Amino acid sequence: EERKKAINYSKHGFGDGEDFSFWAMLFGGFFLYISYYGCDQSQAQKELCVKNQNEGQKVFFLNGIMRFPIVLLYCLIGVGIGSYSIVNVDFIDSLPKSDGNINYNLAVPIFLIQNLPPGVIGLTLIALFAAAMSSIDSVINSLSATTLEDFIKKLNLINNIKPEKELLLSRLLTIIWGVVALTLAFFVDNVSDNVLIAINKIGSLINGPVLGVFLLGLFTKKTDGNSVCLGLILGFITNLLCWIYFSNISWLWWNVIGFFVTFFFAYLAALIQKNKQFCDFTWSLKLLKDEGFNRNWMKRYIILIFWFLILFYLINIF
Repeated sequence: EERKKAINYSKHGFGDGEDFSFWAMLFGGFFLYISYYGCDQSQAQKELCVKNQNEGQKVFFLNGIMRFPIVLLYCLIGVGIGSYSIVNVDFIDSLPKSDGNINYNLAVPIFLIQNLPPGVIGLTLIALFAAAMSSIDSVINSLSATTLEDFIKKLNLINNIKPEKELLLSRLLTIIWGVVALTLAFFVDNVSDNVLIAINKIGSLINGPVLGVFLLGLFTKKTDGNSVCLGLILGFITNLLCWIYFSNISWLWWNVIGFFVTFFFAYLAALIQKNKQFCDFTWSLKLLKDEGFNRNWMKRYIILIFWFLILFYLINIF
């Protein structure tokens, strides 16, 4: 059945040209979202604003529970507009075209403009822009913050700068990154004709390697900055080569490939250098207990596992 194509277990996406095969989405999506919610600063800066560990774990827990209903809502909007286009056959022809191809990314705003009364159209479009800005602002703020803290300050490009000038510099960096993002937006069509796919495809180049860097820091004692940077670069280059030369491999697998390449080569480089133990601060249940962390997360893990099994069952029967 065409509608059950995504849960065809014989398709793996690792060379068969199926980008959205079940196994690619299961494992690739798993690594993608661990990296996004655990490592991406646009998310981490929100999670670190909570007052304690328990509240932080609630953030992740609610993300896990609410992610499916929110994505389902996206899908239902698409289903609704698809049904509308069947009844109103001229709707698809009214969508703008790019290089002869229909731009379905504009289906929602065009639908709103054609069907809502004046005034309500403006409010609805403002809501769309506000929703987009709420995501974009955190990303640009993250880029500005990391550029200032991890590059400009680390390279000693500024010294003993006053807080007022540092704030001004961060705002200037925000403008620069905003211009860069706006410029790159004009080339999204070269990646995919679907905005969501384009965003996640580009992100998958680095999601796995970044996750590898974080887990090297959490679980290993012998890796240093140089070996980790080497692993990160190799992981990114490997994913880039997959994009250029192995197009039959689903881009979702890049999240997995990049992670393992980064982790393996960074650790191997550290062993070759015969690095001594740098610190004892690695993640463990004992460490959490010693630091006074509670174990409420175990109950939430169990709930999330059952939630996943319920969704998996519903997907299969429907």
